This record gives sequence, C-alpha cells and structure tokens, in this order.
Amino acid sequence: MTKKILIVSDGKLGHVNQMLGIASCLKKKYGIDYEIQTIKNMYSTMRSLYKKNSYFCIIGAGHATHFILIMSRLFFNQKIVCLMKPTLPCFLFNMVIAPAHDSIASSDNVILTKGVPNKIVFKEKKSCTGLLLIGGPSKSNDWPEDLIFKQIDNVMRDKTVSWKILDSPRTPLSTKKYFQENYKSNYHSVDIVSSDTLPDLLSVAVKCWVTEDSASMVYESLTAGCKTGILSVNASKKNKVIRGVDALHSAGIVTRYPDLGFSKLKFELFVLNEADRCADIIANKFVFGF
Repeated sequence: MTKKILIVSDGKLGHVNQMLGIASCLKKKYGIDYEIQTIKNMYSTMRSLYKKNSYFCIIGAGHATHFILIMSRLFFNQKIVCLMKPTLPCFLFNMVIAPAHDSIASSDNVILTKGVPNKIVFKEKKSCTGLLLIGGPSKSNDWPEDLIFKQIDNVMRDKTVSWKILDSPRTPLSTKKYFQENYKSNYHSVDIVSSDTLPDLLSVAVKCWVTEDSASMVYESLTAGCKTGILSVNASKKNKVIRGVDALHSAGIVTRYPDLGFSKLKFELFVLNEADRCADIIANKFVFGF
C-alpha cells in the first residue's frame, strides 16, 4: 500500500506552498503521495481524520492547524509535523520545521531551515532573463515609492538582460500604475496571471531583484538558482524578516542595491533547496526510522 501524508491547510497560500514544496519532494524521491484538507471547522476535520486514519504523517502550518495536529497525535497516534515556530510548546509535536530567523532553538525534534521551504524547482539557466519581484507595505515597513522607483529604474537600464516585473498581493495600486505606465511590456500582475507564473519566470531568470520586505520571494529566488539582489524599502525596524535577509547579505549569498553587477556575491551559483532537505529528514525519521 502506498504511503500517504496529509496536508492540513488553513487556506493561506504561503503556508500551503511551504507544505507542497516538501510534499512534492517526498512524492518525487520516495513515492509518498499526499492529500490536502482545508480546515472548515474542527469537528468535520477531526471526523474525516477518524474515518480515514490512513496517513503515516500529517503536516500543518499556521496556528489554526495546531489543535488538529495535536489531537491527531493523541487520539490516532499520528506522526505530526508543524511548519514554522508554533504558538504551543515544541514537545507537543513529533517534529517542528522552522526558519532560523524565527529565533527558535534547535533540538532533537526541531529542524532549522534557511528561510521557508517552497515549491520552486531549480533548472539550468539557458536565457539571459532577469526578474524583479515587488512586495508592498507591511506592519514592519513603509513603502517609499520614490526610493523604490529609482532603484527599479536603474536596474531596468541594464539592457544586457530581458527584464520582467512581477508584483504581489501587497503591492499598492499606485505602484502597479507606475509599472503599467512605464514598463507595460515587462510587467506581470498577480491580479491576472496564474499561480505558475512565478515558478515559470524564476526557472529562466539568471538575475533577480527582490524588495527586502518579501523574504519568501528572496528564498524562492535562491531556490531557483538566481543571482539575487535586495532592493531597499527603508524598513522602520529590524524584524525577523529583515534580520533573515541581512544574514544572507552578510554571508555573501545575496547582494544589495546598488551592486548592479552582483560583484559582492561570494558564490558563482548558490542554490537553496530546503524543501528537499526537509523531505529527506521526514522520510528518514518516520519511514526508515533513522
């Protein structure tokens, strides 16, 4: 019988992508299939688990999944994996996989990652394409458009690269309007493109500039094997996202504007594949018993 894992989803795309990244690697490398169940309410989700109870492992990400994970361990003896630092004690889970910038201590059941796992797959680059990934304002950063537009304009002047621009759900309408008026042929909006657009663009991009508020896109760029640069948004405080990006910069894994030639990178090619590493750890511990 084929082994199967269950992804318990809170419906948030970022959380789902983390889990799908690991699940896809488990399927590709070990033939382990997966199902996704979105939480509608606690009762119906637990009832569904009781009826099936056929998974060797359940993975969840986000606070809304914690109770279901723990109840599955207590009542159904399921192996449970929590992605990201939980709001509950780590010993309640068989395994916690969390980014190092979450300031959580490593232990027998706590695995630290460089950023968050994702479903991006590295491919050899065959074209001279570049990508700009644009975030938006958040609780920890403002969005100084004059500064951001100046950086983007300077990047776009490099005519040796065919540049594409992709925004995000947080990108303000005024920023989108600027792209439409000045870079219409280069601009892709998440409002109208498919969910495959980001992986497709990253798969061919040699260089990628990312606004520093978008840590997940920084790690997706690195997973795709792009030379990665950081655009400043003048973050008002050093939260865990900015600290994580700063650590990558200190290690020479990413560079910062205005290093347009990427001369300060310490690696000719740096590929990050945390989803693959996490899949190996889960399989070795729960399938092979290592």
